[in-house]
Amino acid sequence: MKKILLLLGTKRLVLWLPIIIFSIGCGLELLMIYFLNNGKLVYTFDDAYIHLAVAENIVKGHYGVNLNEFSASSSSIIWPFLLAPFTLLSIGDYMPLIINFLAATATLFLLSQILLFAFSPSDTKQSLVICLLVILLIPASNLMGLVFTGMEHSLQVFLAILLVFGLLIEFKTKTVPWWLLVAIICGPLVRYENLALGLPALIYLLFRGHYRAFSLTALILTASLASFSLFLYSLDFGFFPSSVIIKSGVVRSNGSTILRNLFHNLKMVDAALLYVGLFMLSWVLFSSNKERILAAWAAFALSIHLLVGRFDWYGRYDTYIWITVW
Repeated sequence: MKKILLLLGTKRLVLWLPIIIFSIGCGLELLMIYFLNNGKLVYTFDDAYIHLAVAENIVKGHYGVNLNEFSASSSSIIWPFLLAPFTLLSIGDYMPLIINFLAATATLFLLSQILLFAFSPSDTKQSLVICLLVILLIPASNLMGLVFTGMEHSLQVFLAILLVFGLLIEFKTKTVPWWLLVAIICGPLVRYENLALGLPALIYLLFRGHYRAFSLTALILTASLASFSLFLYSLDFGFFPSSVIIKSGVVRSNGSTILRNLFHNLKMVDAALLYVGLFMLSWVLFSSNKERILAAWAAFALSIHLLVGRFDWYGRYDTYIWITVW
């Protein structure tokens, strides 16, 4: 081990070993998929093929699964548009996998950077502990499983972690990195749930006195979401995609079932670790610790998810908040 550390360097090992292990795991899983499906790539959710169909029709100037009718079947605003140009290529069906893999590896890289930045390890043992933590987050946060759904969740998680890293940079240096604003804007465009992170982040920027960054980001985010909602409304679909309306009781009821959704989430076993996280954040909030402003952001984000989010559907709706808070 000492020879490996000397050869690669401790920091380099912390950054790249989790990515190498993750890549090997994804490669093995892809081989098993080929083996079980006669050499054909098959995603774990049929929703991936719905999004690919929408993407193919976007290139043809139509929004929907079928060319003879409009439909709001995509759970994501931007995901089908990201896939659309690649549907003209022979690798079009592989693009969800490729984008997800790149997003997941970037997430692991960011997680390593965040832990190195936050804890500034002073010796090899501390660096190796950080490396081990990042490796354990691969199965704990279902990063590999999300890649093979063919959905937008890997990109959602990456933007969530990018937002966290941006807040940490701002907290340490009092400067706002441009990619923090990109993460706040693009997160909800990939998945609406990222509003649970973005809205508290906007309040954080306002509280810290970054008025220009707050105003510009809030304006672009509001305009983007409103434009898409108006587009859907013009097609007689309401203001949200049909999949969001069907799967979210809060959206379907126009917000009247928020308390019912909260009580439902409080009973979910998947949410147990988040209760612990909320308790720990509350302890920091009521202490004199200077980090309490970040704790307030995380507690606010977690509370929003508990109020309007979900914890079921194969663990893909809560990964972004779980990995963000922890």
